Parts: sequence; structure tokens; C-alpha cells
Amino acid sequence: MTGGAWSIEKRQLHVITNETFGLYTGPYYSKDYVVETALTPEYGESHLVVFRSIGTERAYFFGFNGSNKAALIKRDHENTVLEEIDFLWKMGKEYNLKVDAVGGLFRCSIDGKEIIKFKDNNFIPSGMIGLGKLEPGRTLFKSISFSEY
Repeated sequence: MTGGAWSIEKRQLHVITNETFGLYTGPYYSKDYVVETALTPEYGESHLVVFRSIGTERAYFFGFNGSNKAALIKRDHENTVLEEIDFLWKMGKEYNLKVDAVGGLFRCSIDGKEIIKFKDNNFIPSGMIGLGKLEPGRTLFKSISFSEY
């Protein structure tokens, strides 16, 4: 885990950070899988699920990234927004974020609706899953699940 402070509140991971935050789990060699998290934005504009993480410097992020924006972001020592869309999201509301990652194709959904489909031709081939924030704020993470193909 990197950055911020966390605690368990009402059976949820409560994360507060003045910078970035990352929590990683699972095998680093996992390639094709589905990862899902249920989260509630409480403050700030960055509330994300992490996938294909090879530590803090190489990973993908999907979720809320800016006021009324959802994005797929690649970190390869610096952050690059691969795709961003308008998406009206609200503080205090629980959302289910899901990423289906097969090879370089990423299908990203919020509450069961696919909103981003992106093909990365220079993709990170494997990595862990996790929870993340790229900016200051507060998020409640209720769950995270993962299943390989």
C-alpha cells in the first residue's frame, strides 16, 4: 500500500489521502482477467480500480478522474489518459466499476454498462489488481473481486 491513511469503517476500506494512494493484491503474473470493485466517492475527483499493476510505476487505472469524467489511464512512470468520457457521477453514491482485460483489449463498465472499450497496442502484459487514487480525496471501497480466464 502506498500513500494516505486508511481504516475499516462499516465493513469498507475508508481511504483518505493528500496525494496518491494505491493498494495492490494478487499475483503479478496474471494476464487475462476481470476485476470489479464497489466504491463510494466521498471527496475529491479520483476514485479508481487498478489492473495489470507491476508496482507503483506501471499499471492501468479505470474510474472517476475529474469532475463528471470517467477515464482509462495508463501509468508507465507517468500517467497518460488513454480515453476519457463525460460521465455524471455523484459524491456519496455507490458505484460498481468493472474491467475485463484480455490481451491489450480493455472493456470498462460502470454499474453494468460498458462505457469505454480500448485497445492498447503496447500493453502491460500482466500484473496485480488493486484500488487507487491519483489525486487527494476520500473514497470508501466496499469490495474487490478478480477472476482469471
